[in-house]
Amino acid sequence: MTLWTDELDSVWINEMIHQANVLGKRSNNGFKKEAWAAVLTKLNNIPGCEFNMMQLKSRNAAMREKFSVVWSMANASGMGFERTRSLVVCVSTTWEAFLQGKSDEIKKWRNKPFPLFTLCETLYSGTLAKGKHVFASNVPICHIPCHLLDSDVESSHAPLDGDIASDDGEDEPPQEIYDDKESETAQERVPQQTHRRVSLDESPPKRKRQSAATVLAAELRAQSDTMSQELALFSKAIMNSSKTDTDSAVEDAIELLQTEFEYILVEAEILSAIEVLANVLKAKIFLKLRGNLREAWLRNQCRIMSSCDEV
Repeated sequence: MTLWTDELDSVWINEMIHQANVLGKRSNNGFKKEAWAAVLTKLNNIPGCEFNMMQLKSRNAAMREKFSVVWSMANASGMGFERTRSLVVCVSTTWEAFLQGKSDEIKKWRNKPFPLFTLCETLYSGTLAKGKHVFASNVPICHIPCHLLDSDVESSHAPLDGDIASDDGEDEPPQEIYDDKESETAQERVPQQTHRRVSLDESPPKRKRQSAATVLAAELRAQSDTMSQELALFSKAIMNSSKTDTDSAVEDAIELLQTEFEYILVEAEILSAIEVLANVLKAKIFLKLRGNLREAWLRNQCRIMSSCDEV
């Protein structure tokens, strides 16, 4: 049985970064089947390696848990991560103060290097790659003298070569340039107003006046139609929104189940899990959980449902 090493982890993490970030083969919070297959092939091309899919996915879950702990420590108040030594370090606090009341899982990372931090950051954090406390120790901190800043500010307001300033220090208003052709075209577009002369012999047309009751009834009818249309649209929007949220949670949960647990659960367990995730609330809980906690919760729900069926 081949043991995991930093070199082997580096191989499969680099390949997964290529599959997920370059080829876009991500699926919700995980990766697509073809990405897993490509990573496993890449890993087993190394002489002496014979990993299976379950081992690879378990290693991914373990690596993600490690990175989550180290990343949260590095981004805690007063802490940081020194990339040169791959260590979590104290920036403006002490280890004794930071570790007070912390779990053993956190305490074990004191002075313990994590060489794969940068790769895991790229794979698991995406665009949140750099926390505000992550730094490299070999980058000097530069202090800029105030007089240099003042000179920069003054030079930024100096006129550039080719700029022309007026003698009295005031900018001349821009001169407007008119094109005779454009003016003529614009004048042609203005509609000519014609005045119709009415002879004295012609009588003006009679106006048809509607009664107040007719006008009021028409306005009420128009308002009623408008309100009916608005209520119908509002009702449709609410129904579609509710249906979309419900369907989306269940669909996302089932897709994630097939992606992450295909090689962990047997067929009967997957079918039982699908019945559990058909419940919208349980589907949302499943999507929120991470790592081993997600698997433990799912197995517990399947057992509960199985015991209820037997009763």
